[in-house]
Amino acid sequence: MADAGVSMVLNRLAPLIEKTVREEVCLLLNADKEAQTLSENLKKIHEVLADAERKGVADPKVKSWLEKLQDITYDIDDVVDEWELENIRQKLEDANDSQASDDIDSWQKKVCSFLESVCLCFKQTLERRSIAKNMKGLNGRLDSVDQEHKDEFKFIPNLGRDSDEDEFKRIITTSFVDVSEIHGRDDDKKTLVSKLLSGSSSGDGVQTISIVGAGGMGKTTLAQLVFNDVSVMNAFEFKIWVCVSDPFDEVKIAKAILEITDRNSSNLTQPQALLQSIEKSISGRKFLLVLDDVWEDDDSKWKHLRACLKKDAPGSRILVTTRKTKVAKIIGTTYMHSLEPLSDSYCWSVLSQIAFRDREETECEMLKETGLEIAKKCKGLPLAAKTIGGLLQFKPSLQDWQDVSREMWGSEEARKDLFPPFKAELQ
Repeated sequence: MADAGVSMVLNRLAPLIEKTVREEVCLLLNADKEAQTLSENLKKIHEVLADAERKGVADPKVKSWLEKLQDITYDIDDVVDEWELENIRQKLEDANDSQASDDIDSWQKKVCSFLESVCLCFKQTLERRSIAKNMKGLNGRLDSVDQEHKDEFKFIPNLGRDSDEDEFKRIITTSFVDVSEIHGRDDDKKTLVSKLLSGSSSGDGVQTISIVGAGGMGKTTLAQLVFNDVSVMNAFEFKIWVCVSDPFDEVKIAKAILEITDRNSSNLTQPQALLQSIEKSISGRKFLLVLDDVWEDDDSKWKHLRACLKKDAPGSRILVTTRKTKVAKIIGTTYMHSLEPLSDSYCWSVLSQIAFRDREETECEMLKETGLEIAKKCKGLPLAAKTIGGLLQFKPSLQDWQDVSREMWGSEEARKDLFPPFKAELQ
């Protein structure tokens, strides 16, 4: 996502610029000024990215603009790498030169110091010339991208307002589900139930199964279906559902597990004590743990909890839902289930079940053709079908439905309910 890339580069640039000013490091050929300009240009573009990414879903020209910005962001990141490496190299050379000069006489030291300073200055000039030149070129490209948005797209700045990601409060999921509202996931459910039960009765070690798919694809719903399957309910001594979400909180996850396995220990606050209690409470017992909506892909944050859960709990299973393959690998997945989009017909089943609620049969027949067109535009995403179905439920006329079909990705409902969960996947 362009927003994340720009934010990351800004976060890297800021301390380098601050260090340059604080330590009075003079980057030759105005590289320090170019870096400052680069940062300011990025900040200006960052202010309009929320609007750009919303419009980029439906407008190919805006999507192309975002791709150009993403390419520039990658190149800026490379230049920042060069800058950081040059700073490190300079410090190492200074340290080595200082050590070497301690071993020679005073008059030799003066001569060597002069020659070395000339050579070093020349070398640093070449290095910094390259950095400055690259930064100047990147500023030119950024100016071009910025001007394009001002002339053609006129994106609305997000000054002082929360971004979509902030506006979108992640829903705290539970294991409860209305099976009658689910369509097109029978085969996925059968596969996962089989994987959960396979070998669990023979007492094999703890295995991790991951459901991986784009936002809005129905990963949580599928996990709920599996969690509530009768054969799964009978196979495990206890079942635990934890909505992990973002940001990752080891203490919150541990407490949620202990609420089921050992309620008396769930009031603990220290990670060490919590993990020890979990290890003790699950020892020799067969459990199913669902970790829903996992984002954290930093292995160091997972290693203690992962080790704790995989000790002495034969036949137990961990079921993870995530958008990121990297997360599945870090957690130690033994089977990864890639969730695919629904067919158009299943999308129509989801959409029509909601949109046709309390309508006369003749009215449904009149709206069906347009409804099928809308279902195709949901791109196989159950969340899109549900959201648009909810919108259509209160649209009485055929003209209303045709308007939705024409403008569905630009509607207020889409902006609020669809973009935050999976705008990256739709681009």
